[in-house]
Amino acid sequence: MMRAPHRGMVVPLLLLAVGSPAAIRMNPVAASGAGAEPPCEERETGLSRGSEQDQERAVARLLEAAACYGRAHNSARQARMLATAAVLETGLGRGESALDHGRTALALLADRPDSPAHAVVLTAVGQAEQYLGRTDSALARYRAALPVAHRGRLRPLEGILLNNLGTAFHQLGWIDSATVYLDQALALERGEQDKFGEAVTLNNLGRVNQTLARPDSALALLHVALALRRQVGDRAGEGATLNNIAYSFDLLGRPDSSLTYLRRSLATSLAAGQRSFAALTLINMGRVQSESGRLDSALLAVRQGLAIKREVGDLTGQSWGLDDLGQVQLALGQSDSAVANYRAALALLHRTGDGARAGQTLFHLASAFHRRKVGRDLRVATSYYDSASALRGETSRRSGGDADRLSFAEQDVGLYEEWALAWLARGDEVGAPASAWAALAAAEKGRARALLDLMRGAAAREPELPAGRDLASEGRGWGTTIERSGAAAALVYLVTRDTLVLWVVRPPGEVSVLRVPVSRDTLAARVRDARAALAPDDRCERAPTPSAAAGRDAVRALSELLLPPAARALLPPAGELLVLPHGPLNLVPFAALPLGASDDALGLRYALRYAPSLSTLREADALPGLDTGVARVAALRRALVVGNPRMPKVRFCDVEFTPSPLPGAERSSRDVAAQLGAEVLIGGDATERAVRSRIAQAPVVHLETHGFAYETDALARASFVALAPGPEAKPAPADDGLLTVGEVLDQLPTLSADLIVLSACQTGLGNLKEAEGTVGLQRAFLAKHARSVLVSLWNVPDEATALLMESFYRQWLAEPQAGKAEALRRAQAQVRRHREFAEPRYWAAFQLAGAR
Repeated sequence: MMRAPHRGMVVPLLLLAVGSPAAIRMNPVAASGAGAEPPCEERETGLSRGSEQDQERAVARLLEAAACYGRAHNSARQARMLATAAVLETGLGRGESALDHGRTALALLADRPDSPAHAVVLTAVGQAEQYLGRTDSALARYRAALPVAHRGRLRPLEGILLNNLGTAFHQLGWIDSATVYLDQALALERGEQDKFGEAVTLNNLGRVNQTLARPDSALALLHVALALRRQVGDRAGEGATLNNIAYSFDLLGRPDSSLTYLRRSLATSLAAGQRSFAALTLINMGRVQSESGRLDSALLAVRQGLAIKREVGDLTGQSWGLDDLGQVQLALGQSDSAVANYRAALALLHRTGDGARAGQTLFHLASAFHRRKVGRDLRVATSYYDSASALRGETSRRSGGDADRLSFAEQDVGLYEEWALAWLARGDEVGAPASAWAALAAAEKGRARALLDLMRGAAAREPELPAGRDLASEGRGWGTTIERSGAAAALVYLVTRDTLVLWVVRPPGEVSVLRVPVSRDTLAARVRDARAALAPDDRCERAPTPSAAAGRDAVRALSELLLPPAARALLPPAGELLVLPHGPLNLVPFAALPLGASDDALGLRYALRYAPSLSTLREADALPGLDTGVARVAALRRALVVGNPRMPKVRFCDVEFTPSPLPGAERSSRDVAAQLGAEVLIGGDATERAVRSRIAQAPVVHLETHGFAYETDALARASFVALAPGPEAKPAPADDGLLTVGEVLDQLPTLSADLIVLSACQTGLGNLKEAEGTVGLQRAFLAKHARSVLVSLWNVPDEATALLMESFYRQWLAEPQAGKAEALRRAQAQVRRHREFAEPRYWAAFQLAGAR
């Protein structure tokens, strides 16, 4: 399944933010014209926060008042009554009726387009349109009303419009725009001390965080919203927020906690007389019960909730209910019924314009045709996976900044895994080569897409291709990319739930696929064991160091999974191998993997080069590299070489300290600078400010210092290489001596480096993602147009590092046509020949990623 799918355990957003009877707080004075006759005024009523019956009675009185004002020729007051009735009717699920009343009100105010009353009516009409799935029209209404509300200082209405814009953009999948408007609404509401509006906005920001697979952040926002809703007595809103809290617990894999909050939500919504809210809670209860294996209870709950949603005409709620009903039916083996309900949900989602959730439902449809025991149709399944990818990809590109895109992409890992597996299963139908190439292309669609956009730049982003692509031809195109990169062969990995898939691609156009039956969790454990044997005690939480024999066994066991005999038989006798790891394999030092029973290691027989994806490899290959002629010598003089800077204070593993000096790094960097014919920055001269000022024009950047990588989402952008801080007592962040991932991405200019060498500990580590790979320094420099980056996977002693770096540059500068990966292979072999550095921990940590 998709992880943290874009679907809601919530009341429809517009009911929370724009359609709830209490959500739009129109000021009768600001929204009305001249005084009314007493008989008409006596029939007026305000927006009801009571039960659905209370709201029904309020609508009837408002319509009576509107008719009375019509007879009295008071069009402004008549429009006000109709708009208020429209808001209530939207909350009651009568969108078409609400829209009729809103349009009548707009006609009454056609000659007053800039009046506050017109802004109020536009808001009511927009809410009805959003409820009916006409979100683009709703956006136009809100945008027209917003400047009028702002000029007229109608602050509550302005806050509502900002909130409505946020929820509308969220519904359309424009997550970045949604966040901007919701943040503006929150600031305005807090400034006005509008606790009711603040609770609505916090609730909707929580929903955005759920869409981005950040349930912990969502919980923090939702608990504040819950307290505010209880404070202002908003029982309907309280039920909705309890529902959202339940969804966060479900995303966190805590179904018991989720069900506890759902029961509270159901009781609260029923007590408040909110049947529509209660209906969605029933649907969500059914989904959680289904995930827990309680299928009969799940089926009953979902059907009960769906029946109410149909009764009240809530299209969004119906789409959720139909999708969930399909999931339960599929688990019960009722695949035909499941498919019918998925298709019904899809039709509603197309009506409401919710592309992100339509992509999720398409994924469910694909899984039904792919995985069902009777009536499996792989052709239909791959077509649905294709369509799901196109819709999800389009939404992902609108999900905001890099961090948001990373979170969004992790939700769709299962989509691309299943798509690739379905194509592999079609081998008998379309032929083994076509199925292998198509599966490779499908897997490629889920790799490092956020990095690809960073490399291309926002202005150059290509739109997601529509569904119906010839994936086999696309896969063969990636084979051409591998050939043009100069590799003799490529190893492309895909880690799925229960299978490791390996493509061995050999230019000019041969592809073979191997499948190793191993679970994702087992494989991750094997990687941890092998790393503990090769590089003990290199992180904050120190794992026990295995014995020498146990360590060798752990590394050999991992090699048998990643390089089985059938794969080794397909490799050329020598040359350059391109490695595309996936998931936990990004932490594997492939150079250290033994080849069968011999002691020969992969990285000593082959020159290894890595890439996050074939797309990013193609982008890196297209960047200009160093000239191979006479101009090369002059260019290398502009190299930026840093060694053993005066160390700043750092905080790592919850301890603040000053890292120890690196005298070996100083000697090594002086040697590197001499080989390049460049200057070297040492000690106090190697400041962050000096590095920033020279890095953009440097064809080679060599930073020999300490480095630290963080593994969590919260701290990933704080991973850094250490440089000398500025002379000030409290230097600015740009000169504090910590060149972080965030600063590289956000502050450094586009680079012209053919090679960046991060000769520091852990520069190849970071926050590990299944879709994106390792989010750390290597990725950040590739994003800034470095053609290739040399990093390390663990702490390597100073002396061994110095020996490797000196040898690497000597080899590369002497034979640039052989490539950097070959220079690295020779340097690693030379380090290994020293008896004290023969073990892989001294030479196998360094990896080259990017272009040749």
